[in-house]
Amino acid sequence: MTPFNSNNPPPDLTRRKLLDLLIASPLLLTMMGAASKSRPLSRAIPSSGEHIPLVGLGSWISFNVGNDPVARAASAEVMRHFFRRVVA
Repeated sequence: MTPFNSNNPPPDLTRRKLLDLLIASPLLLTMMGAASKSRPLSRAIPSSGEHIPLVGLGSWISFNVGNDPVARAASAEVMRHFFRRVVA
């Protein structure tokens, strides 16, 4: 295998792939830095200043059930179980 130099680029490296890598590299570095933090994301409670972890329940799709009473009851049951486990 011949060593890489500017006169002999790897055959599968196109200008498009190189630009994609250059554009994506800051995002990848940011993501790697965020992943290395040991503390979870948190937010302060306004009245006390106490920090609690942020928790997402996927409300945009999972709980977007409209006016269907059966689906709403199922979503409410999920929330009850969640808060019973977290708050208790």
